[in-house]
Amino acid sequence: MNDLSVQVPLSCPTCGCTEFSETSGDGRSSADERNFICAHCGTVISGDRLIEANSESIEATIQDMGDDIISAFSKDLKKALKSCGWEVK
Repeated sequence: MNDLSVQVPLSCPTCGCTEFSETSGDGRSSADERNFICAHCGTVISGDRLIEANSESIEATIQDMGDDIISAFSKDLKKALKSCGWEVK
């Protein structure tokens, strides 16, 4: 199956900017434990809150990806069955 990865740009819930920098820390924490600073308005937001604020965009992307995944899987399955001598329509 082809690479079906996708990146969802997270936007600042205050101004809509999609550029962030990480507040100082050791960098070893998971994203939900870190804080990020919006490059435009300076809003400081936790990773959890940033994901929560962008949940609609994330869910929409997951829904869109579902159709792509099913289509790619179907195509790969047909190809595999044909290579085994099965007749696939």
